[in-house]
Amino acid sequence: MHLRRTTRASLFSPLQRSIRIHGVSTCLRIEKIYWDILSNLARREKTPLSTMLSDWDIQARTNHDEIKNFSAYVRVRCVAHLLQQMQTENIAL
Repeated sequence: MHLRRTTRASLFSPLQRSIRIHGVSTCLRIEKIYWDILSNLARREKTPLSTMLSDWDIQARTNHDEIKNFSAYVRVRCVAHLLQQMQTENIAL
């Protein structure tokens, strides 16, 4: 799949969006490519994005000592999901 140069560049542009995590409005600033991945994951799980991110926040607080940068945590979760999907579909890196 080939993306036009402007399209590829826009995927790296950070976007700040207001979202609700546990009912509290907050801003999350991540690159467009991660917003696209998150939207696809939420659609696949048939859950609102805010619900999915709230669940991730609970998991982060439960499974890790302290998450100082939730944006970085979200990026890592997105990449981990893609790697798991590639492994499931036997796609080599």
